[in-house]
Amino acid sequence: MKVRHFAAEARSLDAAELKDINAPKRCTLLLSLLSRAQVQGRDDLAALFSKRVARIETRAKDELALIRERQRETTEALVGAFADVLHVLDRDPADGEAGLLVKQAVARHGDVRQLLASCEAIAAYQGDNYLPLMWRFYRSHRSTLFGFAHTLQFVSTTRDTSVLDALKVLLDNEDRPGDLLPATVNLTFASDQWQRTVLVRTDRGPLLVRRHFEVCVFTALAAALKAGDIAVDGSDAYADYREQLLPWSACEPQVPAYCQAVELPATAEAFVAHLQPWLATTAQRVDATLPSAGHVVIRAGQQARMLPEERLKFSFLACLSGTEERTPLLRKTSQILFRAHRRRAGNELILWG
Repeated sequence: MKVRHFAAEARSLDAAELKDINAPKRCTLLLSLLSRAQVQGRDDLAALFSKRVARIETRAKDELALIRERQRETTEALVGAFADVLHVLDRDPADGEAGLLVKQAVARHGDVRQLLASCEAIAAYQGDNYLPLMWRFYRSHRSTLFGFAHTLQFVSTTRDTSVLDALKVLLDNEDRPGDLLPATVNLTFASDQWQRTVLVRTDRGPLLVRRHFEVCVFTALAAALKAGDIAVDGSDAYADYREQLLPWSACEPQVPAYCQAVELPATAEAFVAHLQPWLATTAQRVDATLPSAGHVVIRAGQQARMLPEERLKFSFLACLSGTEERTPLLRKTSQILFRAHRRRAGNELILWG
């Protein structure tokens, strides 16, 4: 806070006023001003980086919408060709005659190769897959994004360093020629759709498509910055939140009083021993009531599924009824998470063993 105050004071003075201040204080004010300017500069660079990546992603989504709009007429033509084939087969002609009639029906809509190419073009953008389109809008910003990555010092705030490891590989191969890179990178940070876009199968095994790999890493880096999973060293808006936490030496003396207030054991061993019987009892109660409750359908070799909403009276919330008086926040939080999971999973119940 003192550095902020000194920097603000220096910013409010002109050169003549600074000259009248004694040398030690003048140096303190100027150094504070420079320090805050560097911090603000890192904040601005990180914000520009995130906004530029977001803009690239938005333009790719808009381009996908335009492509689908242009392909609507082609889709209708392909549906018409398929309908003609079905009409032919609906008359149940002989096998030898059916082939000739199908060829004639398809020929009325154009060349087979052209129709096949149209099918492949439409299939390439199914499932909201705008990721391959991002390169088109990324390449003009490539040098700028690499400049950001070289200038800023990124730090992981979690144990997962896969994004930063991939960034290091990316920076090391910035000037390397060729369209493919060895697939030695841990891609667990990327979605399945990104992995299908980035990885390509070759005779030498899986390789990384360089252009898509670059976009994937920068997109993941921007998302991690926004989520706080990655921090910028020397930044303020993107600082490591762990540095703002109280040290364990300050928290440890307060543990016994806190545990007594929430009625929990104060040691790790006692806490585990306290939870185990409660969890075992709850699991046994759920196991005993779930198969006969009629809320879940379980078939061999299939995922367990909940019944539709109007028939659903799942007893998950009832399991927490005993904690309502003691921990009402736990019950309310569990209700929110349960309903959010229901909406996200499409009424599917995922059971963890």
